[in-house]
Amino acid sequence: MSPGKYVSYYLRVGFKYLKTRMRRLGSFFANHFVRGSVAGILIAAPVVLGLSPVRAQQSIIVSPQITQLEMTPGSRKVFEVMVGNASEVAPIVAQIGVSPITQNERGDYKVTGRENEWSCASWITVDKTNVSLGPGEWVPVRCVIQAPFTAGGGRYAAVTVAFGDPGGGRAPLSTSFEYLLGSYVEVVMVKGLTRRNVDISNLQVVPVRGNKALEDEYGRDAFFIMADVKNSGNMGVIANATLRIRQQKGLMQTEVPLGTGRGMVLPDATVKYRSLFRTRPPAGVYSAEASLDYGGYKPSVTKMYFSVTQEGEIVPGRVETVETVGLGIRPSRFDLRAGPGSRKTVGITVHNVEDYPVGIAISKLPLSQGPDGRLLGSPDTNIPSCQDWIEVDPDSFEVEPNTRKRLRVSINVPRDAAGSAYSRLVFMPQNSEVSEQALKESYTTDIFLTLVPDKREEIEVTSFDIESEGRFKPVACTFKVKNVGNTYVDIEATAQINDIEGPAVKEVELEERNTRILPGVTRAFSIVDEQGLESGSYDVELTIRIGNERAAYETRAFSL
Repeated sequence: MSPGKYVSYYLRVGFKYLKTRMRRLGSFFANHFVRGSVAGILIAAPVVLGLSPVRAQQSIIVSPQITQLEMTPGSRKVFEVMVGNASEVAPIVAQIGVSPITQNERGDYKVTGRENEWSCASWITVDKTNVSLGPGEWVPVRCVIQAPFTAGGGRYAAVTVAFGDPGGGRAPLSTSFEYLLGSYVEVVMVKGLTRRNVDISNLQVVPVRGNKALEDEYGRDAFFIMADVKNSGNMGVIANATLRIRQQKGLMQTEVPLGTGRGMVLPDATVKYRSLFRTRPPAGVYSAEASLDYGGYKPSVTKMYFSVTQEGEIVPGRVETVETVGLGIRPSRFDLRAGPGSRKTVGITVHNVEDYPVGIAISKLPLSQGPDGRLLGSPDTNIPSCQDWIEVDPDSFEVEPNTRKRLRVSINVPRDAAGSAYSRLVFMPQNSEVSEQALKESYTTDIFLTLVPDKREEIEVTSFDIESEGRFKPVACTFKVKNVGNTYVDIEATAQINDIEGPAVKEVELEERNTRILPGVTRAFSIVDEQGLESGSYDVELTIRIGNERAAYETRAFSL
């Protein structure tokens, strides 16, 4: 979307509104759970901020909110940050700079004035440090980033925009609210030393009983399960956690994601992952196991026990550290194409990073997918499977300490095969303390096989709703997409918000990175505009693309 379309949206925010927004931060814990989000910030929406009555009707837009770059040591790249004055009457003076960032336990990025080991602020220069913008004016800020030859891992910073007044002076900074916006920069060094090391710990159950505000919000029977996710590596990672609750006899009670959202955890950061349960299980003793998948060799698993009394009280129990095996399976996924009657052969490397030999047995499972997009190895699925077409040589073996073993995987496609087929290879270490369900997610390789030329990519939108609690409250565009074709699809989606009597107001992109949908599966997605809207009537245009082609288009009208 062009910057000019954003300019048509003029945000008028007074001091009372800003104070209300700041007070809401104190109750973020509750709001956070209502939306079920964790560990991440909105990627797509431009940042919009209004000023107090002293600078009435001033507002500024900074876009994009995140720039993601891949670099090699010693390389140089150029990117742009757009700064716009969305006011229709008031000029703005702003100062441009570059600062390091940190991450708080909610997963939010925060601008800081202190350098840290993972900062790339000193690598970035900007072509202007002061800008004066008339009403509706935009200016590009050209940013040059130069990586040192010794760089490795991940590096992070923010291009900052500080408000100034029309007379040229910088806006005063307050301890309660700073007129400072950031366009965040995430850099991954694709060469050089990278170290992935993420742990999940401090698993705990937290009832809401006794907290009147939470009781009113969720009901007296609700409770949270939460854990700390600590990144001790040298690069940010997308860390996805799964929570499994079992009865004392080992029967599965439920299996859900622990927290949702983008899931980015920066180096040295500890982020709280939380999930809400609105009803309590029956009286009894339960175990909760949380496993963390972050792309590293050694998955992290923790376990906790709790009980529910006959009166419905939740009593926390002991927490256990679960020992896992350091085992790397590469690659973790194959996207393959083959014709009916053909034979496809690929290689998989198993890396034992432990100081002792590890025995491994390989199993082949059909691949299933839930509405949240998680892929599971499960026989209970209607998705076409290629598990019977696969030969693994060898299918059981031992890997010596600190060594790698190469495996050959052959896929024999039947002559009458059509569409696509999928399977998960599970590498099961012997004598592991981790549950079989956790192993099926931790040490795996997924196979996505598309049969050419019989390939049909087709989707349909089965639902599309707009929700907002009111003026300047987040606007959530929730929709479900069903894959009605015969092969998997990776989608991109945007929601363009239009004034019903005027031009486009803003465009927000889907922040979800994993958008793959298998045949026959319906997935739920949400695009959230965190800044919200002024009172009025709007329509939202939802556009979904597969590659460069528009695959679906829906519109909805709503009013605030």
